[in-house]
Amino acid sequence: MNKAQLKRLAVEVRAELDLTAHDLFDPHDLASLYGVEVLRLSDLGCSFAVLNHFQVHRPEVFSGALVPLSDGSTVIIENDCHPRERRVSTASHELSHVVLEHPFSATLSDANGCRVSTPQYEQEAAELSGELLLPFEACKRLAFFNTSDEAAASKFGVSVEFARWRLNSTGARKIAARGRLRTGDRSGARRAPPRRKRLMASPTDEGSSVPATGRSSADPEGTDGPTGGGRTRHRAAHNAAE
Repeated sequence: MNKAQLKRLAVEVRAELDLTAHDLFDPHDLASLYGVEVLRLSDLGCSFAVLNHFQVHRPEVFSGALVPLSDGSTVIIENDCHPRERRVSTASHELSHVVLEHPFSATLSDANGCRVSTPQYEQEAAELSGELLLPFEACKRLAFFNTSDEAAASKFGVSVEFARWRLNSTGARKIAARGRLRTGDRSGARRAPPRRKRLMASPTDEGSSVPATGRSSADPEGTDGPTGGGRTRHRAAHNAAE
């Protein structure tokens, strides 16, 4: 799937949770909706040696795992020693594999991403999870108001590094910068839109109003997107199991 399709898919998935592009996304809500249980590593009954290795000595080698079970269900295991922002990113990434119906036996994520995943699947999951956590439309708004990485991260519950990546990789800051150049504003601060001149009305036209006109632009990214059939089947199977 290309980026345009993944953007539209993220909009659909967020809509299933009654979220707009400017609302905070919690992957645990999506996991619950899809019947995917999220388990903490420390709750699995692992030995002290295992927990000590993955949570003390080398926590960077294990962020999370997406594991299919014999009954057809799927669980996500997260390393709960990591900061919440990182766990949110990991869960969103693993759930993106589920939403996209990527074939897998199990995926293991570390600081560098999924170890068991093709480059194409990994790129799609990374792009979709990015759109779920910090959508393009939200990035454009944040860049328009010259929002800092720290403020954007706080608003959307992600790390500062993640917010910086999205604001730059989506081109949102370049779009905002070009807009400032066109208006002559290089300060980065939002300027109030110019006030419209009031039209002089004749005595006989007093009390009448002139309707405002608006402009619309065509979608440069096409109209044919994903059908969402995979998500429907996944949720239907979950509902049937209940």
